[in-house]
Amino acid sequence: MQKLALYILIYFVVNTLTAQVAINVTTDKLEYEIGDYIRVEITASSEETIAYFWPAVSEIAPYEVIAVNPIDTVTIAGETVYKQKIIFSIYEPDKYYFPQVTIPYKKPNDNTAYFAISDSLPFIVKSIAVDTTAIIKPIKVIQDVKVVNFTPLYIFLVINAIIAVAFIIYFFFIRKEKKSAIAKPLGPQKSLYELTIDKLNVLNAKKLWQKDELKLYYSELTDILRSYIEQRFAINAMESTSDEILEQCNNIVAIKPFTDDIAFILQLADMAKFAKSRPLPNENVKAMELASQFVELTKPIEPTANITQ
Repeated sequence: MQKLALYILIYFVVNTLTAQVAINVTTDKLEYEIGDYIRVEITASSEETIAYFWPAVSEIAPYEVIAVNPIDTVTIAGETVYKQKIIFSIYEPDKYYFPQVTIPYKKPNDNTAYFAISDSLPFIVKSIAVDTTAIIKPIKVIQDVKVVNFTPLYIFLVINAIIAVAFIIYFFFIRKEKKSAIAKPLGPQKSLYELTIDKLNVLNAKKLWQKDELKLYYSELTDILRSYIEQRFAINAMESTSDEILEQCNNIVAIKPFTDDIAFILQLADMAKFAKSRPLPNENVKAMELASQFVELTKPIEPTANITQ
């Protein structure tokens, strides 16, 4: 009786810890022929507030990938469902297993990294049946194909195009600039706030994460954020680790309310750069919004000039 009660207790504890995230992997069928498209769908469902770090396709499928669909997100009644479809192909007959999929995730207000793991999925790749009774057709005769060499024409056209472009650049740009080269007085220098906002806008316009350049996106975003913090609050942020920056931020009254936002951005950057994880699109957008909001709300107050009568 005591053993039965212990088993029941262990079941409910495990069920409580893992009930928040469910990972499921399915294929469109269980048997394929060599060269067939093998369609796999990965589904992750959880509470809406769970933050996933979706792994790269190269870490999920060890086979030749044909196509990868973007991650679809649907939220219904407080539960968020993430789906991704992968198409790959195998050219050797055998029994295979689609490996377990491991997805790191984090709970709200909890810096602990959790991992949801799916079951492995077996499937079979069969050889293509060959009809040995069919008549073997003779090999066709080799036919001569006449090839016209257009290389001289291509060279002539390329040279003329280069000359035309050079003439246009000189006539409309270089020559025009020489005529209008008048020294202009330098305008007022931009403030740290203006320079930082300009850098964030330029980074946002590059659309790096939309081009799947997540590592470069977070590298530039954190460099901008670290530079602003270092110059604005006299913190050694450029040479410090994420934990060291957060520790210093907690000691400054003006920046302390934004410590959680800064931690969120640095945490996503560390995962993208070092753990090879893939933050979701809404997290990429949120990181940029939090950085802009932090700079906007902590910009130095410009002194107001006194007006005398």
